[in-house]
Formats: sequence, structure tokens, C-alpha cells
Amino acid sequence: MMLLDRIAVGGMSEVFHARESSGASVVVKRMFPSLASEPATRAMFEAEARVGLAVEHPNVVRVLGAGEEEGVPYLVLEHVAGLDLSRINRFLTRRSATLGIPVAMYLVRRMLLGLHAVHEARDLDGTLLGVVHRDVSPSNVLVSVTGEVKLGDFGIAQTLLRQSFPQATGASRTRGKIGYLAPEQVRGGESDRRADVFASGVVCAELLLGKALFGGGSELAVLLAIRDGQLGPLEEIAPTLPAGLADALRRALDRDPRARTASALELAHALAPFEPAPESGLREELAALVKTASVDRLPSGALPAVKRDAKGSDTAAPPAPEYEVHTSSGVLGPFSYARLIEAVATGDVGPDDRVAAAGQAPVALSAHPDLVRHLPPSSLSELTADRAAPSRPDRTLDLSGVRGVLPILGALTLERETGLLLCVQGSVRKEVYLEEGVPEFVTSNVASELLGEFLVARSVISRGELDMA
Repeated sequence: MMLLDRIAVGGMSEVFHARESSGASVVVKRMFPSLASEPATRAMFEAEARVGLAVEHPNVVRVLGAGEEEGVPYLVLEHVAGLDLSRINRFLTRRSATLGIPVAMYLVRRMLLGLHAVHEARDLDGTLLGVVHRDVSPSNVLVSVTGEVKLGDFGIAQTLLRQSFPQATGASRTRGKIGYLAPEQVRGGESDRRADVFASGVVCAELLLGKALFGGGSELAVLLAIRDGQLGPLEEIAPTLPAGLADALRRALDRDPRARTASALELAHALAPFEPAPESGLREELAALVKTASVDRLPSGALPAVKRDAKGSDTAAPPAPEYEVHTSSGVLGPFSYARLIEAVATGDVGPDDRVAAAGQAPVALSAHPDLVRHLPPSSLSELTADRAAPSRPDRTLDLSGVRGVLPILGALTLERETGLLLCVQGSVRKEVYLEEGVPEFVTSNVASELLGEFLVARSVISRGELDMA
């Protein structure tokens, strides 16, 4: 087997595209050598291999084999030539488009059939493994250039295998992508396959909406929206949907798992009436979309193209477009795309300002999906919009009388406090969410404290790489 190139890097592994001696294309997922000696992460990887080998379904990415080389475990996976659903969603967002309902239902129902197969996976002796995927999200739904839909990545799946691999569940922290967690996961409770049904409902709703179901400028705002069952975006479009579709999604998204759609198969059956066209036609339509999106993955101007002249030498493409920001007090800019995002994230550009690319009319920032998501939490979330805390604070502290925020954080850590700490001094605002004294999430409107600037300052990446990112 010959490795061709690395195509992705995950939390504890890296993924390579490879070609076997027979010419078949596969994917090799290998644990980082630096983590291979850690019992917990290694056990998770081994559990993923065992789950993958136990599932064989046309809508699940096949695990073809597993092994170890020089002490580092790896998996050999089916190569799905195409795109993941998150890239398809970004392609549609840039065109202010959504999938038609029949195609969306075709895609989601195949994902659900694959998910049901995962839930029903059994060991060689017929014992139900009790798999909960825990990461059903667009980035783990692969769509091929022929219109196949496959669910993949069991890296954080929770199963009854924890009896065999107890060290794989070492941390009790909730895992998975924030916007697709079920309310019981947000509350820190036990979860089963119904949590995956909830995540599937979110994926389906977002295909119809063309945007996130649970929005907000911070993880805290998103988690609160999930906990409280805020389905406002879905309710807004419910009158435009075919009769019964919104009800099916409401049941899948019920806050109470006892009232929620019980299984992925049940949800697939509930969505069947909204997939009226022949399967072959819907598959062809989805395949055509994947092929189109495959050659247009990046927003215009986000990355400079490289062209070659007749001699094969690289020639610089025209410079990326610059942007102006029209505010009530005047025009700001010009900004590069990267600098514009930074200005939005730090609050220098607000939700009421209008943005214009070179030669184009100004458009409200709220109409730019790729920009509005960078607004600071205080400008987006209804729960964190005010300078005051969302409810009466347990305590207030004067920052001028202490040497920075660290003594305050130290005291809260010793007291194992849980909640939101808002730190405001002049124009600087930071939000720290603590869980039993441990900071779980921090936001800041100071440009130098953004992750990208942090990495550039420490020479981890270059300024050009940050701009491309």
C-alpha cells in the first residue's frame, strides 16, 4: 500500500488517502504517534475499530481493516469520492440557496438508515453493542459524486464496549459538535440513541433553513438555546413546509428524550412522505450538486489562485478583493477578507454596519453568513446582549481593586463555581464560562487574543497562512 497524501487532521488522528496495489482507493486513519502510548485515547481508537468492523451497511463508511505499524494503530476505510455535507452546505450558503425538500429528505433518510444500522450493530456472538454515535453532524455525512450518502467517523461513539474498554470513557465531558448536542447532553445527563435522533433532526432542519438551527455568538448562547428548546428558526419556516414535516421535526427535536422520536428508523419512516420523487432521480440531482460544489469549494477572493504561464512558471493571480465598511459615522477600510473578519470579531464592525466588496453595493453585515457568525456574543445572543448578566448576578467585583482577573478566577476555582463570569473594563469585554471552577469557554474582543493572532505571534503559522485560513 502506498500513501499518497494527508487529507485531514483530527483530534487524535490523521487521515491519509492511499491506493492499494490493486489500484483500489482507500483511506488510512492513523493515530498520532505521540498519543499511541496514552491508554485512554488508544482504547477509544480500538473501540472505534471494533464498532466499524461490526457495521456493514450501504449508508455507513466501511471499515475494511485495522492494524498496527511501529506501535501506532491504524484503520483502513472505504474511500468516498465526494464531499462532506458541511462543504455542501457552505457551497449552498454562498449562493443563498437550499436543497429542495425532496433531495434533502433523500439525503437525510439515507443518513438515518445508516445511523439505524449503527445503533443495531452486534458483535460476532450476536450481542447488541449499544452504539451511540454522539457526533452526527454535517462533517460526518459523506456524499459521493454518484449521490451515495454515508455516515462515518465513530471516533467518539459510546457503546457497551466500555465494559471491555473502561479506560476509553475516562472523561465524563460531553463530546461532539456543540450545535448538534441533545438537551440531555447539554445538561450533563445520560444519553442514548435518542441523542443521535436529535442531532439528525438538527441536520435535517438546517438543510431546510440554509443556516444553523441553534444560533448565537458563543458556545454558551448555543448551549442555552438547545437546553431551552428554542426552535425559532424552524417555527419561522414551518408555514411554508408541506403539512406534517414540521411536526415530524418537532418530535425529533423534543427537549424530553422520553417524548422524542424513539429511533433513527422511526424518523426515517416519518420523513418518507416528503420524498415523493423516484430515488434514482433524487440521487442523480444530489450527485450533480456534489460535482458542481467539488470544483467551487472556496468563497470568491478568500484564497489567491495560482496560474501557470506557457512555460509552466507560477504567475500571481489578481489580488483578492478588498472590502469597505459603511457605518453611521463614515466609511472604514479597505479591509482584506481576513482583517474584516478580525474587525467583526473584535466589535470594530457591528451588526448594523454595511459591508461592500470592491465595486459592489453595501449590504448589511447580517446578510453575510460567513461574517455574521464572527460577531461577538454580546451582539448576537439575547441572553448575553446586555452589559449586565442575563439574570441578577450572584456577586459583583471591582476589577480596579485587584491585580487583574486571575485572583478572581482563582477564588472561583477554589469555590468550584459554575456559571458565566462577565469581565468588562472600558471597551474590553471577556466572557468566561466556568464549570465547577474550571474555565470551559472564553471569549474576548481584544484582537491580539484571537486564536489566529496568538498562533501568528508564536510563529506557529504565518500571516499569509492565517489570511488563507
